Amino acid sequence: MKARISLFCAFFSLLATSHLQALRISIPFKLAGKMIVLPATVNGISGNFILDTGIPHAVLNAAYFDGQEVDRVYSSVLGTTPKIKASHVKVQLDALCWKGVYAEILPLEHLETIKGMPILGLIGGRMLRKYMLWIDYEQQYIWLEKEGSTWETSFFPAPTKESVLEQVFRFKNGSPSIQIQLGKSNYLFSLDTGAETNIIDTKYRSTFAPYFNLERQKVLSSFTKSPDRITSTLLYGMNVSGLACQPMISTFLALGEWNTSTKGPKVAGILGYEFLHQFRVCINFKSRILYLIPADQHQKRVLYMTKK
Repeated sequence: MKARISLFCAFFSLLATSHLQALRISIPFKLAGKMIVLPATVNGISGNFILDTGIPHAVLNAAYFDGQEVDRVYSSVLGTTPKIKASHVKVQLDALCWKGVYAEILPLEHLETIKGMPILGLIGGRMLRKYMLWIDYEQQYIWLEKEGSTWETSFFPAPTKESVLEQVFRFKNGSPSIQIQLGKSNYLFSLDTGAETNIIDTKYRSTFAPYFNLERQKVLSSFTKSPDRITSTLLYGMNVSGLACQPMISTFLALGEWNTSTKGPKVAGILGYEFLHQFRVCINFKSRILYLIPADQHQKRVLYMTKK
């Protein structure tokens, strides 16, 4: 009898451990430029996928996937892509699995050329609605947990609670949008792990003029086959929850149409790698709370308040 009980306990423990592993995963990533690239499998096809919280669902490369034509266009901050296809797919990320994920299928060969590697698609923010996501750019690891309740874990510790910046967010197109301070004013910005530079709506160009002084040309990668060469600048003076950010490469684009056509509040712009890599990031999608730990917390931060 004791042997049967021991065997049952061992079996139950094994099931509990397997269930726990399925709810919590850690995955090393690599950076293609400034985009997070993860290994994933879609409908049995494995390869490189970009983690892009700036898109709502999934986007797949038409070179590897096919679907049914849909009567709509794909809209991004750089314009629209006509004649797209769509499908519902099975997505596997390590031990996690999503079935029936809506995916739009577009030509992404130009993105592969720019990044110098096969890119099978992009994983969007709404897939993570029931999860907590941790991102450590320095160690190049992400963690996902389905039933997480606290930002602090063995792989994401903070020396003190005071070193953690916490902010409740709203969703914009499936991605968190948070309050950022510039000068004496607050602005709402969307967070996008797929954005290599920050993007600011051109209507704020004159307002933000005291905080930038360097302009240069930069190619932005998107779903369009002809990436545009657009003026970018080094933006100073932003801070989040009272903590000053380092100067960040930022680009001015007209976001009026995108702001109107995508769900959620209108934002002043999009914060990508330039902002995110300054922190260890924890996004609780379910509770809509963002946690940030400054990546250089053990070093003296150099503060840049204005371009002067």
